[in-house]
Amino acid sequence: MNDKREYIIDFIRENQNDMYRFAYSYVKNREDALDIIQESVVKAISSSKSLKDISRIKPWIFKIIVNEAYKLFKSSRIYTDDTGIDVMEYESYTDNLTEYIDKQAVLKEVMDLDEKYRIIIVLRYFEDMQIKEIGSILNISQSMVKSRLYKALYVLKKRLGEDYL
Repeated sequence: MNDKREYIIDFIRENQNDMYRFAYSYVKNREDALDIIQESVVKAISSSKSLKDISRIKPWIFKIIVNEAYKLFKSSRIYTDDTGIDVMEYESYTDNLTEYIDKQAVLKEVMDLDEKYRIIIVLRYFEDMQIKEIGSILNISQSMVKSRLYKALYVLKKRLGEDYL
């Protein structure tokens, strides 16, 4: 196995929760998110030679996830899970119940955003990606990323109030 391929496999192992959370933010149900991740992992490993700069692995893999999510949308297999946001596990928040409830309220509002805003919020604040990387992943300009980010934050502030954000 080549070094690049091993690096990709290690990255996937270490970031599987982030990848799942990102896929889930697209489809809002567990089974489809897992399908997207499975297809993305296979594609990433099999096309390891196409990764030019190993330092750009996160945007590269997240771009694959976006493409796989769109493939799933095109096949019309998406359905919404009635269990809602509880499918996503955030066990680390349970130490502080108030903090957990606050984060769940914010998370629920983020997941209720229109997709074009939700994805940018997830990439920026959950995955800590830069504006340039987000634009690259979504194939939109940096100014469009900023515009959508500000609009999403505005909507969240209106829904949640100033205390949350």
